Amino acid sequence: MSQLSKCLPSIILIILLSNPLKAQQLIQKHVQAMEIHGNIIIDGKLDEAAWATMPEASSFTQIKPHQGKPSHFRTIVKVGYNREAIYIGFICYEKEASSNIRVTSMERDFNWINNDFVAVVMDGFGDKRNAMVFGTNPSGAQFDELSFNDQQHDKSWNGLWKVRTHVNGNSWTAEFSIPWKTLRYKYSDKSQHWGINFVRLERNENELSAWNPYPRVYNFTRMQYAGLLTKVKVPKNKTNIQISPYISGNNLQKGKNSFPKINDTEIQFGGDLR
Repeated sequence: MSQLSKCLPSIILIILLSNPLKAQQLIQKHVQAMEIHGNIIIDGKLDEAAWATMPEASSFTQIKPHQGKPSHFRTIVKVGYNREAIYIGFICYEKEASSNIRVTSMERDFNWINNDFVAVVMDGFGDKRNAMVFGTNPSGAQFDELSFNDQQHDKSWNGLWKVRTHVNGNSWTAEFSIPWKTLRYKYSDKSQHWGINFVRLERNENELSAWNPYPRVYNFTRMQYAGLLTKVKVPKNKTNIQISPYISGNNLQKGKNSFPKINDTEIQFGGDLR
């Protein structure tokens, strides 16, 4: 064996110790999805008994400002599912929740960078190239998007899902319910492993952190750096049809001195099918 071959393990170890992010990325985190029975009320409080028994995803790592350092703010995430939906619960600890929380918008698909923010990013196909994002701020505004091939993002997509939040004394919580029909995945009668990551922005101190760390030059939809959601038993795919009805109308009037007098009202009904 050459002298270089003998020294190679030591050289690799020195490189990893000098860059803790690279060392962490060699270990892909895992969290188990727990099958639950009974109903979960989506009110943001995470007070059903099922939440207490779910495995935890925690120990978030900073992406910004100090890449690779432990997050200053404790975050716990739990994942459960039944035949109807996947449920995600975030517990976000603050120094003083009521004074530190920042919310600037309640619009759908708000600019998350200006808010306290949490999101779950899922790769239902396990190809490490596509992602579904579901996020919220402490007031329960919804943010969602689709990511394709690590580069293209469809922010106009609005999935059918629900989230509620609740602010406590020193934390805030978010409770997600994402129906299976909203998710994109490949069906199998065996349990699956999905790519998954959880991210949090603590806006008061501008700290962006993630459960499974990724290089700061990338977006959190870069699924090659995601962790794994294990033991997911999915139902058969269902057709997802969304109907958005609408009504519109106009009224044309001319003054009392005009001839002939005109008072014409037109009403139209319609809808969008997606």
